[in-house]
Order: sequence, then C-alpha cells, then structure tokens
Amino acid sequence: MESTPQTAPAQECSARPALSIHRYLTTAGVHPFRRRRMELRDARIGHGDRVAFEQRNVEFPKSWSQNATNIVAQKYFRGQIGNPAREHSVKQMIGRVAGTIAGWGADRGYFASPEDAETFEHELAHILLHQMAAFNSPVWVQRRLRGAPAVAAPASSSRCRTRWSRSSTGTPRRE
Repeated sequence: MESTPQTAPAQECSARPALSIHRYLTTAGVHPFRRRRMELRDARIGHGDRVAFEQRNVEFPKSWSQNATNIVAQKYFRGQIGNPAREHSVKQMIGRVAGTIAGWGADRGYFASPEDAETFEHELAHILLHQMAAFNSPVWVQRRLRGAPAVAAPASSSRCRTRWSRSSTGTPRRE
C-alpha cells in the first residue's frame, strides 16, 4: 500500500500557539474506558449454518447494538482471526486510533503540555466510545497499533516544535 505524500504546513510553527485542551466530557485521572459498562459477547455474521465471520468473546459497551458489534469486530479489529494478537475489544480499537491521533499532535507540538495531549486523547476516546461521532473506514483500518510503525502517517514537520514521547503507560511526556 502506498502512502499519500502530505503537504507541509503553510506557516512557520513558531507562528502558531500550542493548544490548551479543556475537559468537557471526561474527568482528569480517569480514563473514559473505566466509566463505561462493558460486556463480552460473540460477533457473528452469517445466516443459519452459513457463517461468514465469527469472533467469540469480544468486549463492547453494553449499550452498543449487536449489529454494531458484528460490523466493528469484522471490519475494524486489527489482526488475523485466531491469532492471539488480534484485537478483541473496542477499547483496543478506539485506543489505537485516539492514541495515534493524539500522538501525532504531541509529536508536532500542537499541545501546550502533556496534560493537554492526554485530555485531547481522552475526550476523543469518550466521543468514539459513546458513538457521538465516528471516523470513516480508512481511519479505523489504517491507524497503527501502539508500538508498531504507523501506516499512512503524515510526514513529520516538527523540527522547531516541542517534542513529546509516550511513557510506558502511554502518557505523553516532553522529550
């Protein structure tokens, strides 16, 4: 798969102030996943004895429909069926996408502090977990797993921005 070249920013980075992010939907120190009731269920697509897709014991919010469970598990969980490395929870999928996007912003110095980067990630995760908004298919499919190389990541343009990295717990920190 070829990645699309990214356009360089039009302004110098020193002309842009870093973003301070305020919490509206989440609570500091509490990950949004901890506030959502989850359950294990089976994802299955088929008719009668004809099964096109099945993944057992997937973790989803209790409020999500079975149809949403089936579609998300089949289309957007990363990894091969039967491989223990395959995603099995909507928390993994949302964490992968929200973490990648927040990481890109932190890497490019868009946030005023590591706390702002974490707030952005938590607010985005909350929005996705509560189905307040959703990305189109390519976002779910192409975002990296934590610790793995990014797929179709935007070109870096952060040479004059503050650099951030992630601690072993995933919290953004200044390098």
